Amino acid sequence: MHYVLRDNKGQIIALSAKPFRVGVEEKLSSNHAEVKEFLEQGEPNAATKVFLAQSDGDLSRILEDLIDLLIDKNMILFTELPRQAQQKLLYRKRARAALSNEAGLLDEQETL
Repeated sequence: MHYVLRDNKGQIIALSAKPFRVGVEEKLSSNHAEVKEFLEQGEPNAATKVFLAQSDGDLSRILEDLIDLLIDKNMILFTELPRQAQQKLLYRKRARAALSNEAGLLDEQETL
């Protein structure tokens, strides 16, 4: 199944494994004629752009985890990163910690 994004003419302009946004949740199977037609057009630009935009967050998290791993293994020092990179990583780590605590995913005595 694919989530479908349509233009104002009703034509499919992108497909995704996840909803594009709240309220845009039309699903069609891979065998649906419109999906097949869209995929056969050879115009992957819109779908590719959507995929890249959606995967940016996942890739960011992977890079954060990789940086944490390198720091934990003493392969790099956090202070060796540019100041702006340090700040961004700390802000994201704090935001994730706040969400985790809010959702009750961490015990009160656990630390990140």
